[in-house]
Parts: sequence; structure tokens; C-alpha cells
Amino acid sequence: MAGESSSWLPLDLLLEILARSDPVTIVRGDATCKLLRLHVTGADFRGRLLQRPADERFLVGLFYRRHRGHKVRVSPLTSAAAASPSHRPPIPVASLMSRTCSDDLFDSHRVVASSDGLLVLTTRRPARFGEPERPCRVCVCNPATGERAFFPVPTTVSGDLYVLLPLQDRDDDGRRAVELSSFRLLAADQRALRTQTLSSVEGRWSPVTTSPDIPILSHCFTEPRQQFPVVLGGGGGGGGGIWLYRQVLMRIYHVVALDVRTGQATSIDVPGACVRSLSASCGSKDLIVAAVDGELGLIVADPLVIYVWKLPGDAAAGCCWARSVLIQTDMILSSVQHLLSRLACQGIAFEWFGQRSGSLVFQMHGVGLLVFNLRSKRIYQLETCLRMASFDLFCPYELDRLSLIPSSPVIPR
Repeated sequence: MAGESSSWLPLDLLLEILARSDPVTIVRGDATCKLLRLHVTGADFRGRLLQRPADERFLVGLFYRRHRGHKVRVSPLTSAAAASPSHRPPIPVASLMSRTCSDDLFDSHRVVASSDGLLVLTTRRPARFGEPERPCRVCVCNPATGERAFFPVPTTVSGDLYVLLPLQDRDDDGRRAVELSSFRLLAADQRALRTQTLSSVEGRWSPVTTSPDIPILSHCFTEPRQQFPVVLGGGGGGGGGIWLYRQVLMRIYHVVALDVRTGQATSIDVPGACVRSLSASCGSKDLIVAAVDGELGLIVADPLVIYVWKLPGDAAAGCCWARSVLIQTDMILSSVQHLLSRLACQGIAFEWFGQRSGSLVFQMHGVGLLVFNLRSKRIYQLETCLRMASFDLFCPYELDRLSLIPSSPVIPR
């Protein structure tokens, strides 16, 4: 009997082990017995998961391909805190992503937004003369579960820019309620910033809201340089979508903030010292808007250092930008495989910033595609490549581990 009793782990210790495990292990533990299922799906266990650092709680994934006609590549879902390939979560989750988001979906649709585990796609126009017309629609899908919902396209605005938000701030257990049955999607013109809003509850687009003219947007060579916006502010359908605009023929940048609730837009000046420090080799991807500790930030790279410029508080209140060092490029090269000498690995192109996990995805010449987490300061190499190149498809997403675990009523005591 003594030998048998020593093989059993105390329930509290077993739950603590599961709380530190990957989603697949948690689901397997959930299926072991009724007692574990009651606790794993209960509020107390979900509270343990909520206490985990964001860089461990959120998984970062990517659908991408360099050229149209090639097969879409699916990067393994990885913890934002991962330091090496050995930290990747089990492949079954990534395999599900491959099945739910096929090449056909990306061939017929264009990715326009990604937020909290949901993707927003719109129907592509026929690429060649004679191809059949496709019905115009907006597709919102969950790549983890395969769920999809289809809605009509905006009736008036062109839909150049999209912002996806939850209908409410948080669930009782602290999750943001971004689900196919509960979201708000805002579509806007990239110049006039006229907006329409789609509620998943009502299933139709609202009347058009027109923002006051912003002089910089009337310039014919000004265009957004960041497809996926950063969202600052509260939930409940509120907050603000923030994009980076650039005058194409000149190195002049502007930050445009669009209030999702009112549809009104404002312009925020980019500090001149930030623009002067930009590397001349990265084209239009040498600067990216980010949310750093809940504040507006601009991430910029020079040959030796990646900096962040933060704007504390409200720009209208007269706050000034402040610069700090994120990481030195020499530290990046010490953590990854590079195909050229360190002196030759010059040039960084920012692709995406994951707001929930604090993950920055970028290309580096002579190195490839990398993920750097601003909170843990860890680097993960997604792809090794000699030269930086553009993507025909680049679709990043973040997935909350908590969203993979079903909830249940409170455990009776």
C-alpha cells in the first residue's frame, strides 16, 4: 500500500503542474477524469493561468508565403517567451491551424485584420480577365477552432483599414471577449477616414461617420505603412486604432489615431530625432507603431541598436516623447543563427507588433525572420534566410492559452 500511495500526486501539485503546461497537455489532463475536469475548467484554475506572465500565456503564430502560387507556410505556435525551438508547443495545435486556414482561403481572400486569435479577411478581386466574379464578403475566422462567419462588405467606405475589437472589456475570469459571436469591426477609408462599423450581434454595417479633415492625409503621396493597427484605450467597442502614415517620396512620418467609438481622427507628430535615426536601407519598414506598457510607442532600428520612443499620457496634453534602448543588434546576433558575418548583418525591416504578447516580428539581413518579446527580452528565430524579401501573404496572430480551455460552473464545495 505504501508503494501505491507514493505514486499519487496531491491534487494541488498536479493542478500547479498543469497550469505551467502547454494547452495540449492541459486538455489531456482535463480528459483524464471527472475530478480533474471539474478543477481544470473551474474558476480557480483559470485564475492560476491568468497570473502567468503575458509572454508565457499568449501563443504567437504566423501564416506566410513569399510568392503567390507557393504553399502557405504555418509557423509552429510558440510561446512569446520561447528562447529556442525546444520550447515550441506540441505540433497538433499548428496542424489544426493548417487544416482550418487552407491555401484556398488565402488565395480567394485578403487578410485585413488580426486581433486576439481572430482573423478578418475580405474577398479578393479576380486576378485575371475571365476569372469568375466572387461574391463580395467579409470573413471572420478563428484559426484555432475552424469557426467562420461571413458578412457583407461595407456599403459605402472602401474598407482600406480595419480595426477588430471586442464588444465588452473582459469576461468575469479576465479574458477579453473576442469571439465570433461578440466583436465589433470598424472599416475606414485610408484618406478621408470615413468609417462604418459592423456589430456581430446586429450583423449589419452602421451609417457612415466622417472625421474632420486631416491635412496630411490630403497629400496624394501619403499612405498607411502599417496594415495591422495598434489599439489603445478601453474595450466595450471603444479605444483607438493607431496607424503609421508616410509620405512616399519623402521620409516624413505621421501617426494617425482613430477613435473607434466616435469615428474621429487626430494626427500625432513623429519626433524629428526619431526620423533622423532611421536606417536608409530598410525602405518603408524601418519604423513601426507599438503599444509599450499601455502607452503609444514607435520602434526604430539603427545599425547598432533597436530603440523605442514612448509618448506617455495624452499627446494633446503636451507630453513629450522619450527614447530608451530595447536591444542591441549584437545581442540579437548572439542568440540566433546568421548566414553572414556580424558586420554584414545590417538592416532590419519591421513586419508586425503583437500587442497582447508584446512580440515584435521583423526581418534581419543575413539572419531571417525573428520574433523578439519586449517583456521577456527573448528572441525566437522563425526562419533562416540570407536576404530580406517581401511577402505575398503575411498573416500573424496571437492566441490566448486560456481561450483553448472551456469554462464550467463554479466547483461545488
